[in-house]
Amino acid sequence: MARVEAIWTLYVLIIWAGVQWLLLVIFVPETYAPVLLRRKAITLRQETGDQRWKAPIEIMNRSVLRTVLWSCIRPFQLLFFEQMCLNLCLLSAILLVVFQNNHGFNECIFVGMLAGVSCDPLWRKNYIRLVENNSGVSEPEFRLAPTILGALIVPVSLFVPIVFSIFFGLGNILRQLSSLRRICSGGQLVRKVKFCGRGHSRFALAR
Repeated sequence: MARVEAIWTLYVLIIWAGVQWLLLVIFVPETYAPVLLRRKAITLRQETGDQRWKAPIEIMNRSVLRTVLWSCIRPFQLLFFEQMCLNLCLLSAILLVVFQNNHGFNECIFVGMLAGVSCDPLWRKNYIRLVENNSGVSEPEFRLAPTILGALIVPVSLFVPIVFSIFFGLGNILRQLSSLRRICSGGQLVRKVKFCGRGHSRFALAR
């Protein structure tokens, strides 16, 4: 009976993922730049009759197998050769996974996470101020301001884990939100690859 209940937990996740996929396909427009350029090139060829209009993705001489293999290698390439991506992925994986799974940091963590999410409007105002002071140009590092506070709160909370578990959750959510936004800001074409690398690092440490 317990095995059946555990399997249905996976089934519910699969069904929910399928529903989300359908909603994305139906309601979310395409935002991937190479695909948008290909569509624009197709439109220009149809309107002008000039077949010289080609998007970079159309002239790539790469097989499907090679594309799949490259997609599998790319996350590890970014983890090994882009130091900021590696540091943020490890920062997101080590504390939350190791201390929650191995040391039982479960009590009151949600309270701290709720407090961290509630602080998000303040960090948003700080981000807007930094962008305005930089002549309206955003930099990925502008997203890391909450990480500074979270990096101070988490070590302090580890000295008294039960009492300070709320602060542990607060520090973790501040680090998680800012590191995710920093990864999102660091290059549109490799954004999904960085999230994949982040997932690999978390799964590796969870084992």
